[in-house]
This record gives sequence, C-alpha cells and structure tokens, in this order.
Amino acid sequence: MKPNGHEATVEFQEDWAMDGAKIYNIITKKLMAAEPKYYTLTANYTVWYRYKYTVKVNGKRRTRYGTGTESGMVTGKLLVNGTGVDSLSQ
Repeated sequence: MKPNGHEATVEFQEDWAMDGAKIYNIITKKLMAAEPKYYTLTANYTVWYRYKYTVKVNGKRRTRYGTGTESGMVTGKLLVNGTGVDSLSQ
C-alpha cells in the first residue's frame, strides 16, 4: 500500500492475539482472554527528502538543491477485541 506515493513498513513481534475472543477453556472451565486489551505500539521513522529553491545572485536567478532527513518516534494504542477470524473453538 502506497498512499500518495508514501510507504510504510511495520513488523509486529506477535502477529495474533485472542484478547476479547471469549473462548471457553474446557480444561480450566473458564473463559480465556475474555476482555479486550490495549497494546502500546511505538514506531520509529526517518523521512528523507530532496528540495530545490531559487536564489538571486548578482541579479541572476540560480537554482539550488538540497537534501535532508527528519527522524522521530510516535506511540499509540491498539485495541484488540477478538481474533478477527472465525474461531471454531467457541
């Protein structure tokens, strides 16, 4: 997916969860992961960019070019409420 030419790549340490799935464990006779759970996600990013600008030197216009980077970190919460699949163990 590349919205407006931008691209992002993510990698999750875990790629599934059952929080909020309300799956019954017949061995322990209770619900497993009955409640939804918030997970904190953190992403580090770096944006590389190129730009051009015009300056006037001795009455003449000159085009200049430059590059730069901007880095940072953003944190947010993800609510997991169910498995997102049709669990046959319910």
